[in-house]
Amino acid sequence: MLGLPPTWMLEVGKQSGEFFEKTHDEFGRRTYRLKSMEQYSREHSTKEQPSKKYFSATTLPEIIKNYPMPRKNMKQAEIDREMTNRYSFIDF
Repeated sequence: MLGLPPTWMLEVGKQSGEFFEKTHDEFGRRTYRLKSMEQYSREHSTKEQPSKKYFSATTLPEIIKNYPMPRKNMKQAEIDREMTNRYSFIDF
C-alpha cells in the first residue's frame, strides 16, 4: 500500500531476499524491486493464487472495522472498547 520499504531496511531484513531482488541503478547504487509472482513461485516451488481474496473489504479502514473480534462471547462493553480502539487506530 505504501510502496517499497527504504533500502536500508531491506539491507538489514533477514528475509528481504525472499521477496525482493537486489539490482543496481545506472549510478551503481544498490536498489531493490519486488519479485514477480512467477519468480517467487518458481524459487519456492509454490503455486500462488493471484485472484485469492484475503479480505472482502477493499480499504484499510474497512478491514480494521470488520476484522473478527479477538475472543468469542465478548461482553458488549468489551466490544465497544475494541471498536473504540479500532477507530482510534484508523484515525492514527
